[in-house]
Amino acid sequence: MGVPKGPMRVPLELGAKLMCRWRGEEYKSCEIIERKQKSLPDGTTDPSGEWEYYVHYEGLNRRLDEWVGLERFDLGSVNDDGKVTRNSTNKRKHEHEEHEEEGELDLATLKEHEEATKVKNISRIVMGKWKMETWYFSPFPKEYSKSEMLYICEYDLNFFARREQLDRYIQTKCRYFHPPGDEIYRETKVINGEEHNIAIFEVDPQYQRAYCENL
Repeated sequence: MGVPKGPMRVPLELGAKLMCRWRGEEYKSCEIIERKQKSLPDGTTDPSGEWEYYVHYEGLNRRLDEWVGLERFDLGSVNDDGKVTRNSTNKRKHEHEEHEEEGELDLATLKEHEEATKVKNISRIVMGKWKMETWYFSPFPKEYSKSEMLYICEYDLNFFARREQLDRYIQTKCRYFHPPGDEIYRETKVINGEEHNIAIFEVDPQYQRAYCENL
């Protein structure tokens, strides 16, 4: 087991508000929602002892929340103990953002929902040739919570923590190379000079439960 060299850094406080580099060289005010020690690709703790922070940018939708390293912060407002020296009287107040997908929830249920979903557990997914950033928390099994990237089979929507697992699955176990349902529509379109086939499938959750749950 590796041992961190030098003294362990004191992590920044949860609820701390400071400036963070957002896009390019632009800095925005943010609040630290969660923190964790960096991990290696195999899931073990990085021996460097570095921390990562999950931040919410003030005034922006929470789908833009993200994990950032210490180098992204303007530390001019933080002392050696990791505490903010300006705006220190402003403690985190959980304001219940209204999201259409949450519907009408009572205050207790809404608070419980916000607490459970405040940190985005999967940052990016790969599906076919497309790589996408995620917007919100998704209820994947806990063993995938440390995966920076999730690899999804474009045919049956099974998901994997590593690319080689997906490739092996497609080569040996994948039974479908189209959605597992009835094709009800097909059209060929030319987009930017390239021909694309578009098809729509009707899937019955009574018979394709796993596919519909993954969807």
